[in-house]
Amino acid sequence: STKNIPDKFFCPLTKKVMHTPVMNRDGVTYEKSAILKRLEEGNMTCPVTNQPLFPSSLIPNAKLLKEIESWAKEHDMEEDKEFWSQQDDEEVPTTFVVNPAVPSSRFRCALSGRIMSYPVATRDGHNFERKVILEALEQNSCVNPCTGQTLYPHDLIPNYKLQKEIE
Repeated sequence: STKNIPDKFFCPLTKKVMHTPVMNRDGVTYEKSAILKRLEEGNMTCPVTNQPLFPSSLIPNAKLLKEIESWAKEHDMEEDKEFWSQQDDEEVPTTFVVNPAVPSSRFRCALSGRIMSYPVATRDGHNFERKVILEALEQNSCVNPCTGQTLYPHDLIPNYKLQKEIE
């Protein structure tokens, strides 16, 4: 019976048994396709902790996957369609499929999480997509969203070296 399935096997977003669990830095686990879809839609925070969340910070939760598979085997549910139909069969959004040749964190904007085209740097070392940080500064009265410190558009430095590496 699916009523005895451990709660931790269920994705907090889909409420279905996970078959590709990924974990964020806070230890919250989601079905990969569900959390990537949420991020692709522009929801760049963890729905459980409300902390910033980027695709590059997600790692496979192999331990939980083994637990799910072991539990299914122990309870003779390996072939149980009801158990496995609880899973989320959505495809992973291609926007966040990471190219293994691209170092995911260095080339991503600190705000949007997307690979940058026109990176700009702050004096304290944060890199942002130019358009994204300019919009954030306009909305936040010239406050750096990462540090809370005052940051003016004329303080942004084009990061040509990083731009060449990204290309």
